[in-house]
Amino acid sequence: MRRHIIGSMILGVATATFAILAWRHTFATVHDKGYALANLAICGFVFTVACFGGAIAGIMRQVAVRNYLVALVIAALFVAPIPFIGTAYRMNATKQYLTQTYSALAEEGPPFPSDLPAHGRANRDALISHGYWVADDRETFEVYYHDGSDSFTKVYPTGQWDWRGNKYAGPDSQHE
Repeated sequence: MRRHIIGSMILGVATATFAILAWRHTFATVHDKGYALANLAICGFVFTVACFGGAIAGIMRQVAVRNYLVALVIAALFVAPIPFIGTAYRMNATKQYLTQTYSALAEEGPPFPSDLPAHGRANRDALISHGYWVADDRETFEVYYHDGSDSFTKVYPTGQWDWRGNKYAGPDSQHE
């Protein structure tokens, strides 16, 4: 058992490192979505190779090699979904925060504040790219967030999420 301590530690540290890197790329930017897909492809490749290698090692009765390959399979299954789970969590947190903010502002009615008010319950670290726009007369406003290259807004008074295209930052912004 002692001869496998170093190998097990290397495998554990590598898995933890990849898990942390995967979690860091969960902010719903185009770059992070590319990372998530690359991470998924690499984990799929590692999973496939480790499964076949583990089966061959099992047939050849190489128990230590088989055990390491089974550990690699489990590590790949663990690391692969992390960016997608993190992105979904941050997207939901942002949408919930903006929906609550929209509701609070809509209840108060015009004139609306010129800046997005702070919300006490929102964890700022969990939120992705979002913003707020208010008209010059302060009679209408909208909250928006970005999901990769797409933008979605909730405009007062309709209160429905609408797709706005790319790089949206209010009606006066340049977007595609």
